[in-house]
Amino acid sequence: MKQRKPEGAILIGEDHPDTLQILKVVLESEGYRVDTVSDSETVLAKATRNKPLLILLDMMLPKIGGVEVCRRLKHDLSTAHIPVVIITAKSDHEARAGAMAAGADAYVLKPFDPADLVERVNKIFDRIALAPLPQST
Repeated sequence: MKQRKPEGAILIGEDHPDTLQILKVVLESEGYRVDTVSDSETVLAKATRNKPLLILLDMMLPKIGGVEVCRRLKHDLSTAHIPVVIITAKSDHEARAGAMAAGADAYVLKPFDPADLVERVNKIFDRIALAPLPQST
């Protein structure tokens, strides 16, 4: 029996259509609601407007890179509480350190194992369930 999933959606920002589709199918098959976008500006707009439960963010989005998008989300009081998972092919220490310094909650390398990604997402939601809700201003 599948565990009850939290209310709300996961927002995926990924400009590669195949990767976007894989992420969507994997998470929906686990019972998550998923919203997908392919550019950084729409990630920022939807995150601010819809307040997703989690954001999966490609590091190499066009126009504004994923690390900068993460930084902006974490500096905005209305979105700072939303966990951000950076998904990238960049395996070097500097890229990982930059993403974590920008406020990323996790860093997942491409190609990723779908089961590992689901486990990472579930752990983040377990952590959220134990944390106090953010105070509205």
